[in-house]
Amino acid sequence: LWRWSSPPLRRSSDVQEAWLRSQQLIGDEPGNLRLLEEVQSLQVYFYRNNGWSNAQSSGDKTEGDVPQEKPPSGVRLQLALTSGTLTRDIMLSGEGY
Repeated sequence: LWRWSSPPLRRSSDVQEAWLRSQQLIGDEPGNLRLLEEVQSLQVYFYRNNGWSNAQSSGDKTEGDVPQEKPPSGVRLQLALTSGTLTRDIMLSGEGY
C-alpha cells in the first residue's frame, strides 16, 4: 500500500485534479510513502440507511432531479492482507445523525 501526499487544497476542483493525477503515478515519485507491504487490496464503505455500502455508490435520496445526499454516519476501511482481513470502523457525529 502506497500513500501519495499533496499540498493542502481548498477547492473541490483542486482535490479532484490531484486525485486524478494520483491515479497516473507509478510509485517512485517524490511524496510517495510505502505504508504496508502485505496489503493486497483496500475497500472503503459508508454507513447509510442502516447498512454499509460501497463508497462509490450513489447518494441516499433525490428531490426531483437533484441528489440530496446526507453525510454517512460511519466509514469502514477494509484491508485485505496476506494474513487475513483488517477492518476499521469509524463512527461520525454531526447534525442529523
